[in-house]
Amino acid sequence: MLIPISHTRGKRIMTTFDVYIAYVSWDSGGKRRPVLILEETADSVTAFNITTKYEDKSDAIRAGYFTINDWRQAGLERPSYIDTNKTVTLPITAVDKNPLGRLSAADELLLDRVCPKCVLIEGPADADGLLVHLSGEGVKPPVAILAYTAQLPIETVLNPFAEYSPEYQAVRWAVGRASVRFIDLPSGVLLSLNKWRPKADSGPTCAQDEKVRGF
Repeated sequence: MLIPISHTRGKRIMTTFDVYIAYVSWDSGGKRRPVLILEETADSVTAFNITTKYEDKSDAIRAGYFTINDWRQAGLERPSYIDTNKTVTLPITAVDKNPLGRLSAADELLLDRVCPKCVLIEGPADADGLLVHLSGEGVKPPVAILAYTAQLPIETVLNPFAEYSPEYQAVRWAVGRASVRFIDLPSGVLLSLNKWRPKADSGPTCAQDEKVRGF
């Protein structure tokens, strides 16, 4: 179930399922486009992109598109789709002050039904208890989950998360909306595997070198 949020920022009240115009950037540029608000924090917004492009997309991408039936109520000028394949995190300053509209109650219900009930993320299975902390407002990527042994020689396993990491964005979006779990090997297993990994070859010893040369 998607949990509505509502925050007041000055005279603006931003609510889950509101539709706003925002500047969405990517590596090679960016553009102003409608987005569906999911969550607002102190300085950023998590949202889905809204698009009118459908026919030129692959079947895999189309599978993640949600048709907005009541697109006029959402303040949109043309039939549009919500791209649920991934979320975008935007600075609050990139979002216009006034909403275009919001999803109708019927569209909200349908979107809630197609959203995942469980989200599985690559990471150590014994670190599920850290997911809620990883998604906290006070967390500023890059961050990492570090596992280590207590005895010498110390072995470590590091799971890093950057702002743009798909795993981090999935955690941010899913916590509070669905069941979230890590699905990789537990950190204890990964640590134990370290001793079985071949060590870097430092080259032949003097004795081995002499044997090869016939001494």
